Parts: sequence; structure tokens; C-alpha cells
Amino acid sequence: ARAASVMSPSKSPAAPPFVRQTEPAAQVDAAVVFLLTTFFGATGCYFVTMAAGSLVLQGLAKPVPVLVLLAWAWLRRGEVCQCHGVWVFYALVVALVFGAIGDVLLEFDLFVLGLLSFLVGHTGYSVGFTLGSRVVMALQLIPVLVLAE
Repeated sequence: ARAASVMSPSKSPAAPPFVRQTEPAAQVDAAVVFLLTTFFGATGCYFVTMAAGSLVLQGLAKPVPVLVLLAWAWLRRGEVCQCHGVWVFYALVVALVFGAIGDVLLEFDLFVLGLLSFLVGHTGYSVGFTLGSRVVMALQLIPVLVLAE
């Protein structure tokens, strides 16, 4: 009976749920390389427009890196929704969109509107990164426990 409970060396334990088993490593690496190349290429284009001194080109180029992240997240939405939930995905989309809007508004010296846009974006990040967290769910019980006394 004891020998039956010991795992044989040929069988490996199941992978944790956060490890993707469905996609070959080469495809993951290609997606990451594409994302990083596009992201840094767009960032480089922004620096070139800064050197050129064109405010219109700067306004157009500034949100591109964030929009690349948004496009990549949108393409991976099924995986994100499956692992973390649909509300986490939408909160992060809102955060990225308002971050891009804030970038454009700051380029055109609309500071207060840009600041408000970043406030909404960072609120989206806060919601997205805390939704579903067991620690946050446990902390939400504190008022209930205090009021129950």
C-alpha cells in the first residue's frame, strides 16, 4: 500500500494553473519579441519626434506604446479572462485607454484633464490588480468583524 502512494518517477505532478500548457514556447517567445520590438520601436519614434520638435507628431506618437500594450492585451483577452476574470480584464483596458488619453492631453498642455485621465487610469489599475485577490477579500471582512462585536 505504501509503494502505491509514492509517485513513480515517470509521472510528473500537474502543472500549476498559472502555467500555460497549450502554447509552444516558440510561439510565446515570438509574441513577446513582437510586443517588445513594437513597444520599443514606438518609444523610439516618440523620442525622434521630440528631437524634431513637432508637437503634432509628439501628440500622435506619445500614446502608441500604451496602445501597443492595449492591442496585445486585447489579443490575449481570452487567456486573461479565463485566468483572472472578465472584470479584471476590463479594468486593465480602462486603465490603458485612459493612460493613453492622459499622455495625449499632457502633450497638448491640458494638464488638469490629463491629470484626471491618469486618475481614472490608475483607479482602473488598482481595481484590476486587486479584484479576485484573496488578501483583498479577507481585508473586506474587517468591517464586518468589527461591527459584529
